[in-house]
Amino acid sequence: MELLLIALGLSADAFAVSLSGGAGEKKLPVKFALNASLMFGFFQAAMPALGYFFGNLWARYVFKFGHWISFAMLAFVGVKMILETVKKEENENINNSKSFSNIKNVLFLALATSIDAFAVGVSFSFDPKPIFFSIMVIGIITFFVSFAGFFIGRKFGVLFGEKAGILGGTILLAVGVKIVVSRYVG
Repeated sequence: MELLLIALGLSADAFAVSLSGGAGEKKLPVKFALNASLMFGFFQAAMPALGYFFGNLWARYVFKFGHWISFAMLAFVGVKMILETVKKEENENINNSKSFSNIKNVLFLALATSIDAFAVGVSFSFDPKPIFFSIMVIGIITFFVSFAGFFIGRKFGVLFGEKAGILGGTILLAVGVKIVVSRYVG
């Protein structure tokens, strides 16, 4: 039960980003949502594994700067989404490579939302149980949560129309701020 709660907690940022991505895309192919969800799941599983194996070497740097790195990455993409939505309203000929559906942006976001999972991996290194089962559960839960987030977000995108990109960018900024605030408050 504890592992399930950890997995759900770690997947919360990926869910928020998936909501944002789904809201910003009028046409969201299932194939894209599957691939993006796989990336979110992979990174959420890979970071605890890295924390488990390399935690003693990198832990102090991740604990010290990881939240700022996550914030910067999420803020960058969030501001970019907001600006693109505003520009799109002014000029309908927007470059699709800047969209959330660009694979590079998704990789960037998957990495940004998974940095905090490194610390969880460090804590796993103190547990005598093997890490493989834990990282599989985290990856699978994140995959399903993210996949659902894309389609829930798309429903909101239909409701909010062209303003969905602004909503999505704001969600990314809020997730980034939450990461920084939780580092100092919680």
